[in-house]
Amino acid sequence: MILNNNTTGTHTNTAIQFRRNNVAVGGITFNNASTNYATTSDYRLKENVAGLTNALDRIEKLPVHRFNYKSDPTKTIDGFIAHEVQSVVPEAVIGKKDAIDENGAPVYQQVDYSKVVPLLTAGIRELKAASDKKDAEIAELRKEIEALKNQ
Repeated sequence: MILNNNTTGTHTNTAIQFRRNNVAVGGITFNNASTNYATTSDYRLKENVAGLTNALDRIEKLPVHRFNYKSDPTKTIDGFIAHEVQSVVPEAVIGKKDAIDENGAPVYQQVDYSKVVPLLTAGIRELKAASDKKDAEIAELRKEIEALKNQ
């Protein structure tokens, strides 16, 4: 299937919209410059919203690997192993470890990497806060050293 955008400007075209009970929950849109794969994230759909804490502790539990797929041994990439992610960010993993279908064929797990981004963002914020605190401590120590030198 080819979807063609014949409009000009920033007009957005909906290629696919996913709905549940007639409410959009995600979709694929495109315009002259880009394609967007989106999950609904409107505040009006959410409740019990709280800040994400202890992100670095969870990030440390995410093994990151370099590997190639058996189907393309010449291309090495960075990524995760689905069942390892499942214990840390379960909403990012589709399927069950070692699942097979009714014919005994593997049903492979999948990772939605976008579901890991909030955890990584929270981790970056935690690192920045720790860095800012250390910078302030270092600045204070430098002032104390200067004061001692001037005595």
